[in-house]
Amino acid sequence: MSDIQQFAGIITFVLVVIAMFSSVRHFRRHQRWAGFAIPTLVWSVAAFVAFFLIPALGDASFGLAQRIFVATWLSWMITTAIRERRMTTTKPATREALATR
Repeated sequence: MSDIQQFAGIITFVLVVIAMFSSVRHFRRHQRWAGFAIPTLVWSVAAFVAFFLIPALGDASFGLAQRIFVATWLSWMITTAIRERRMTTTKPATREALATR
């Protein structure tokens, strides 16, 4: 792997984890998303730990550690997208009920 590719990968992974942690704060501030703040925090911590598994496990398990990390943040992104999609496609009355939770 080239140095540029490795550097770009590390920067991207760090930015993903930062985005996850910043989403926790955003979700807490918005009533419709408040219930998703704690799961996002758990995912963020898991992604942070998984990120450091990559160098901790070394070359022998590099691929496994990287896949664990990718599975962690990708599952969060997919779940977040599904939640947003459901919130925007529900009927207005249902949206109001969700907002009051």
